[in-house]
This record gives sequence, C-alpha cells and structure tokens, in this order.
Amino acid sequence: MRRLAGASLLSTVIGAVFLLLPQAYDRPSYQDLALMLGVLAPAGTLVFTRFVAGARRDVSPVREGERQ
Repeated sequence: MRRLAGASLLSTVIGAVFLLLPQAYDRPSYQDLALMLGVLAPAGTLVFTRFVAGARRDVSPVREGERQ
C-alpha cells in the first residue's frame, strides 16, 4: 500500500517539475512530457496495483495446524 501511494505521489511531483522546467529553460517540449505523464501515470498506477494484487493472490495463507 505504501508503494502505491509513493508511485502516485512521485508521478505528481515529476509532473509538477516538468511543468516548471519550461519556465526555467525556455523549452516548451518539457510541457509535452508533463502532459504525457499526466495521461500515463494513472494507467501505470492501475498496472502496478494489478501486478501487486496478482502477486498476493499466488501466495496461499498458511492456516494454523497445516504444514507447508
């Protein structure tokens, strides 16, 4: 759960940085990167969540009294 929150926060921070870079370096191409990140970041979060949920589903819980 912490990794998911970290991934979402990281994409937000990087998007903000990519919006500030064009102002500093006078390069509008960085704005395109920010827009692409804004579109792809939610999809990446969903893929990451699906990956983590699939990894947990493969591991069966050990019940009390059962052997491995």
